[in-house]
Amino acid sequence: MNNPIQKKTGKAIKWYGIEVFGKQLLQIGITILLARLLEPEDFGLIGMVYIFVLVSSVIVDGGFAAALVYKKNIDSADKSTVFYTNIIISLLLYLLIFIFSESIASFYNQPQLKTIVRWLGLSIILASFNIVHYAMYSRKMNFKTPAKINLLALVISGTTAIIIALMGGRVWALVVQNIMMTATTVLAFWIYDPWKPIRIFRFKALKSLFSYGSNLMIAAIINQLFHNIYYVLIGKLYSPTALGYYSQANKIQSIPSSKIQQVMRKTTFPVFVSLSDQSKELENYFYKLFKTSALINFPALLLIALLSKDIVILLLTSKWEPIIPYLELLCYSSLFLPFFALSSNAVLCKGKSFLNLKIELLKNIIIILNIVIVIRWGILGLIIGQIINSILFLIIHLIVVKRILRIDIFKLLRITGQYLLIGFTPFLLIKFFMNIHSFTHLFNIILFGSLYIALYYLIALVFKLNNGLTLQTVYNLLMNKK
Repeated sequence: MNNPIQKKTGKAIKWYGIEVFGKQLLQIGITILLARLLEPEDFGLIGMVYIFVLVSSVIVDGGFAAALVYKKNIDSADKSTVFYTNIIISLLLYLLIFIFSESIASFYNQPQLKTIVRWLGLSIILASFNIVHYAMYSRKMNFKTPAKINLLALVISGTTAIIIALMGGRVWALVVQNIMMTATTVLAFWIYDPWKPIRIFRFKALKSLFSYGSNLMIAAIINQLFHNIYYVLIGKLYSPTALGYYSQANKIQSIPSSKIQQVMRKTTFPVFVSLSDQSKELENYFYKLFKTSALINFPALLLIALLSKDIVILLLTSKWEPIIPYLELLCYSSLFLPFFALSSNAVLCKGKSFLNLKIELLKNIIIILNIVIVIRWGILGLIIGQIINSILFLIIHLIVVKRILRIDIFKLLRITGQYLLIGFTPFLLIKFFMNIHSFTHLFNIILFGSLYIALYYLIALVFKLNNGLTLQTVYNLLMNKK
């Protein structure tokens, strides 16, 4: 890449990283406080209906945001057309949610969900007002302003939720948090961004943009539906409390994996595109990213799994103790998530968006078949099913990468095995010792956490598997600097 693009990409990575990990740190603090103040049932009630908000948000976006980012030339008519379309769709979807709110409550046999989903649905309308603004910042690779806005909104909404929880607001603390987060974000974008829609609606522009974004929208809808299908099943078959336990366990284990995946997906795609016609360079870049993602993600998740009991009881209190086995198993299910993002980028950089859609459809078929088989063994069975899914997805993505990039599949398997070995070796040793002798929860986290990290990277260093890892080398790798 040339220097101006490299400089712009570096700045984008910096601020996107600040937003992603800054939000995560704030969210951890807010979640800990709310978990102490609220009951598992409160989180479960939100988990039951949040899928409707997520899917509706994807439909409202319609792939238009991505289309605005990737279309070579856009004008005010394009942006205004998308803006009005987003609002119209959001109003229609909210109307459907309002009408069917009683049916949703009846489905879960939770009458209070009727009011909850109607209020929570307001965030769909609010979010439609800043889709264009955010797309324009992404188009310019300017993540600085969105980062500041999102962090500010999280502080305001989180503080509001904590105050309501202290006042005994229970589940409404979480409802208001969601609405406040969206409302604050929208207000800040409209204050700081000079763009305003003009009075024009061009169907030709809508058709052009939708033709690009429709596949992305379909893939996103499918992903949201199947990603959250476990919430629907647990909420329907069990209770809000059981879903609350699963929801919190899933939230904790996703702290490292989903954020590493998110950063990898967002920041490496421009580099994949720039190297798409340079087979050897693209292959080398993929190998380096694969190793780096494994070197970071494996120990992060295994550390959480190792200290799951101490983390839960110390931070969330003993009322959350039932989530401990869920948390440990869910960590294993997310070991390969960043690799799936890299594989997706490899497919998309070759212009094969339809192949990417077919891969997601195949993965979701596997999810359904797996659920049918394991659901008889309860929530633990469903989570073990997710681990099996993860292994099957790894095989699928390895085959796809071999086909797209002509990469040696056995080399990737060997790399995966090496990093799993150096990850699980200190994990099993320390876990064995912890079963024999344990200390206070805080001391366990400090002592065994430090020991695991030291042993992991020592073994990686001895066997020359550390990939030269430093913060600077990770940054250089994401930017494809030599």
